[in-house]
Amino acid sequence: MPKKGGKKKGKKKGKKGKKGKKESGPARPPFNYEPVNVPSSDIILLHIRLVSWSYLDFTIRVPVDTSLFLIRRMIQDRHGGSINGVVLYKKQVHSENIIYPDDNSTLRDHGYAGSSTGGDLREGVIYYDFKPDFLPIDKREELETAPSPRLHPQGSPYMTSPMWSAASDVATPRARLNQTAPFTTPAYLTASAMPAMKLPPSGPEVDA
Repeated sequence: MPKKGGKKKGKKKGKKGKKGKKESGPARPPFNYEPVNVPSSDIILLHIRLVSWSYLDFTIRVPVDTSLFLIRRMIQDRHGGSINGVVLYKKQVHSENIIYPDDNSTLRDHGYAGSSTGGDLREGVIYYDFKPDFLPIDKREELETAPSPRLHPQGSPYMTSPMWSAASDVATPRARLNQTAPFTTPAYLTASAMPAMKLPPSGPEVDA
């Protein structure tokens, strides 16, 4: 009997090899963005007062990070740029409270604290004076009462007054300024130093 035709059985395909698994790295943390919180600068209500007079006092609102260079510049502008050598005092006028020149330092560096703009502003006081030699106010009396330097033993050839001579009894600048020295006639103006003057001969007298 003839064999029944049938479908030929195909060759079995070989099994594909298993693909190797990819090595997984460390798990990434979930992305969580937090905006940078920049704190607002604290503000201080600063009263700037002149030691000598009150009519030049002024008040400003500034951040506590304001440099002292800017504070001095404001004071100079207040005087129209006509002053120099500004000395600052912290809270009260005393030699121990001098804020020495340092353009890089700020109000915060010298102990001034501010507050946020939403609350009540903190206040601070700075006194100022302008002396070219940066002399503290409470030290001026010592200068005025200090002995003054003497001149040459022979005195100055251009100052014959005892006010300027080495033999003067005045020992302090203040007393010397308050003294009224007598005027001494220079030697070249004395009668002995001037030549005799000859008068022209007079004419005959005429009767009226």
